[in-house]
Amino acid sequence: MDDEFDIQTFSYRELPKETLFKECTTFHLNDDDWQLTDEYFRLLWHTVNRQPLSLSSVRALQTALLSELHLIRNKENAERKRRPISRQEDIFHRFTALINEHAAREHAIAFYADCLCLTPNHLGAVIREVSGQTVMQWIHRHIIQQAKLQLKYSDLPVWQIAESLNFPNPSFFSKFFKRETGMTPAEYRNG
Repeated sequence: MDDEFDIQTFSYRELPKETLFKECTTFHLNDDDWQLTDEYFRLLWHTVNRQPLSLSSVRALQTALLSELHLIRNKENAERKRRPISRQEDIFHRFTALINEHAAREHAIAFYADCLCLTPNHLGAVIREVSGQTVMQWIHRHIIQQAKLQLKYSDLPVWQIAESLNFPNPSFFSKFFKRETGMTPAEYRNG
């Protein structure tokens, strides 16, 4: 994550099935779409923090936001069908899906290359060509994101977070975290 990284999230129960998405759905928003979704989030935040809380209003706003996101997803899918993706882009998309699914436990390039039936060198060349970053940068970024989420939003001790991210010991995890972020896990948690 960098200074331009921004994330907005909400949780919900019992929304209509047609408004839901698969786990780990991502959107590439243009400026207008970003502004619209941001307005929905601001309105949701304001509504949730108002007293008395109106659950029906919150549910209606969540449904409206999810409906807008479905429109955006449908627009993306239509555009994708018009423009065929290259083999390299296909490999990249499959690689990022594997990263999202396995990076917390699998840190080796060979694992991802095997899953994609490629050599590690070929996978590295494709990922660098498409994204401008190395396979390890992608793996490390995902591990750091997971670590940051656990450090900020859980009470798990650092050793347990290190274990959940498949590090051999907490010391190795702490050194990795400091090298990648410039601070220790404890400094990040308390910051």
